[in-house]
Amino acid sequence: MGPCLQRGLWGIGLNGLLIAVVLAFSPLLPAGRYLAYNVWLNPQQEIYLLDLQRGLAHSLTQGRVSAGRPVWSPDGRQIAFEGRDRGGSTLYVMDQFGKNLRRVVEQGAGNQYTPVWFVDGSGLYFRSVPGDGEVAFRVNLDGTGLAPIDVYNYEYLLPHEYDPTRFLMAGYHDGSEGIFLARDQTDRLERLVTTSLLFREHPQWSPDGRQIAFISWDSQKTEVYVLNADGSDFRALTGDGVLKGNLSWQP
Repeated sequence: MGPCLQRGLWGIGLNGLLIAVVLAFSPLLPAGRYLAYNVWLNPQQEIYLLDLQRGLAHSLTQGRVSAGRPVWSPDGRQIAFEGRDRGGSTLYVMDQFGKNLRRVVEQGAGNQYTPVWFVDGSGLYFRSVPGDGEVAFRVNLDGTGLAPIDVYNYEYLLPHEYDPTRFLMAGYHDGSEGIFLARDQTDRLERLVTTSLLFREHPQWSPDGRQIAFISWDSQKTEVYVLNADGSDFRALTGDGVLKGNLSWQP
């Protein structure tokens, strides 16, 4: 293990200890805004929670299961994800701070991928084959009601990752690099911030539309960044250098 990664993991451990103390007293503190994302700690995948108010990141899964693709419930109180086991995938649910981790569907029911919450938060849709838009199922959170669904394209069930009324583009445009905004996809692009960072995923609006978050990407490390909707206060929220992905704002 190289010294940079060792320092990164040491930083994660300290942040984990701090946020564990914070969460123990969370009922006494004002509600913060959170981002969930995957961290790859070879060979394990973890789901991390990042507290934007306090700048603390903490593993929610803590090695209990190799976890991918975190998805918030509509009320922001639970997270569903793909639990990886022996080459397959099983749906799991936990609360927003990693407690009450449980399997939704019993083993032996086949693989489950790409969880999508019911609008009322009472259950999940999922695919039985990754990337397959037609073989899909539904199940209640208590594991009952497992049944196939007839859906023309599974992508229609996925929540939108961008605001179509405020289109974000990250990359190179008009002689400069950065994040650009247009009021619609035919409008002139307005540069919000200049940066030469590469982007692992599409920048995402916060639920209140006041901030934008994204994960940077290069051959050495990835970090979570945030900026205000007008381009101000552009900053990195993490600095551990560990590979990250599947960024998701809490509703």
